[in-house]
Order: sequence, then structure tokens, then C-alpha cells
Amino acid sequence: MPKRLVAIGDLNGDDGALLAMARGLNLVDKNHNWKAHNTHLVQLGDIVNRGAGCKNALDLIMRWTKEAKKKGSRVSMILGNHEAMVTLGNEAWCTPEEYLEFATIEERARFDLERSRVIYDLLTSESQGGRTGPISGQLRAWEERNVPGRARYAAAFSADGTYGKFIRSLPAAIRVGSVLFVHGGLTPRFVDMGLQGLADHLADGWRGKPKTAYDLPPDHAIVAEDGPLWDRSSILSARARDQVELALKATQSTCMMVGHTRTDHLDGGECGRPLPLFDHQLICADVGIGTSSGRAAALFVERDTIWCWTPDDKKIRVCPLHDSK
Repeated sequence: MPKRLVAIGDLNGDDGALLAMARGLNLVDKNHNWKAHNTHLVQLGDIVNRGAGCKNALDLIMRWTKEAKKKGSRVSMILGNHEAMVTLGNEAWCTPEEYLEFATIEERARFDLERSRVIYDLLTSESQGGRTGPISGQLRAWEERNVPGRARYAAAFSADGTYGKFIRSLPAAIRVGSVLFVHGGLTPRFVDMGLQGLADHLADGWRGKPKTAYDLPPDHAIVAEDGPLWDRSSILSARARDQVELALKATQSTCMMVGHTRTDHLDGGECGRPLPLFDHQLICADVGIGTSSGRAAALFVERDTIWCWTPDDKKIRVCPLHDSK
């Protein structure tokens, strides 16, 4: 176990939150260069989609992965279902703001100018007798159809693109000390593979450079509903506790940290706070960062205790790392 273990949940394109947490936890300097020694940062996936800073957030994680090694530290990113989606051509949750990160300055300027004209036309068409109807839905649909940067986005996340190559190298699960990290959860059939077997399984799936989910078997970990990127049964099902305990025993871990399922969607949970379940054996770390109601919060482990850090510099005890029983 490193001297300090830091975990950050789903970002949903919020690069500002990533930087705020990295600076606040003294992981990086004022120029955003990695500076922490003997520290392991684990980001639990779902950096992409929904927000405007996906590209920058990925760039930071990729850069810190290299820089941290020079300080005797490590940065790991876990493969999330949204990363798998975009590298397999599924852009269902991409936003115009996300595509704009890949547009040129000239393309952005033309887009903004044309958008102003569209707003004027919509306001004119929706105005009658001094009253004006809503236009936000129509405007958003126009933005999605006409935003520049989409072709570059698709190329960058393809099998041979900068981000596609990085995403396809990511693990589905890792263990750091006694803590197991996975984006969604580990169901029994993937637990049976073991962590190395699961890594080999992912590598086999990516080897053929699949372009869409249809190029993979439906029961493959990358796309399967019960796979480690997608599973929620380790949190929501009646057998959840048994599944978590099985995964912990098989991987010789005492605690599993997951993203994917927002804490405010769970009984006893709230935005901006991680949620421990099953006598601290499962920690839900998707605190809603990058959402309209979300607030940034990171987890870190020091001296066998799991803590929560928030941007107002509060340090809140979450639970002991080891089972208290």
C-alpha cells in the first residue's frame, strides 16, 4: 500500500473538478504538474460524456500517468462504460460542448455566429401576440446536428486515435493494497477469471480492433450488462452483499470502491458524499461530479482510515479501511 491512496469517481467531463481535487490534495503544483511522492491516484472511469472538459481531463490523466512515475507515485484510470461506448462509436451521451473541444477556433467562431442567427429565428417563430414559447429544446437539437468537431472526435477515440488507444489499454479492475477498484462491480463469472484473467480477456477483446459493440460477443466484459463496466447488481440486487464478499475474498481485498452508480440515487446517499455499504466493504464513489446537482469530493486512505476531501478543504472521516467486525 502506498503512503497515500486517492480515489476519484466519475467526472462526467468536469475537468475543473479534477483540477480542484488534484490541487487541494497536493497532488499537483500550480502549473498542474504532478508533485506528490509515494501516492497512488485511481480514477474510477467515466471521464467522458455529459461535460465540456472531457478532452482536457483525459489529457491531464494521461500526462500525470507519466509524470507520477518520476516521483515514485502512480496514476491509474479504470475503464468506465462511457469510455468503452465512445471508443466503440456510441456517442449517445456526447454533448455539443464535448465535440467543440475538437473544433478549430475558426469553426467555433462560425458555429457561435450561426447559433446566434438560429436563436433569433426561433424567437421570432415562437413569438405570437407578445408571448414567446420555449426554444431550448429546438436550439439543443440544432446544436447537436450542426456542432463542429464530430469527425475529429470520432477519429481521436477510434482504435488508432490518441484517446482510443489509451482507453483500450485501461484495466477493468485493479487492486491497490487491500482495496479493489472497479467501475461498476464484479459479478461471479468475472470474479472467477481472476484479475489477470480479466485483464487478458479485455486485451483479447480489443485485439481485433472492434469498431462497434456488435463486433464483440454480447457476453464479453466490455459490453455485457453484468460486466465490470456496467454491473449494478453488486449494489442494487438482493444478492449484492454476497457478490461483494465473494469478489473481496477471491481478490484478497478488504474493500471494493466503485463508481457508475450515483450516491444520491441510493438509500442513505447524497450528492458530494461517498457512501459506504455492507460494513464498509463497498464504497460508492460516484458523488455526482459534473451533474447539475453534483459536488466534487475525493476519497483518500491514510492510516487504515478512508477519508473524504471536498473543495472547501474539509476532511471528513468515512469509515475504517478494514472490516470492524
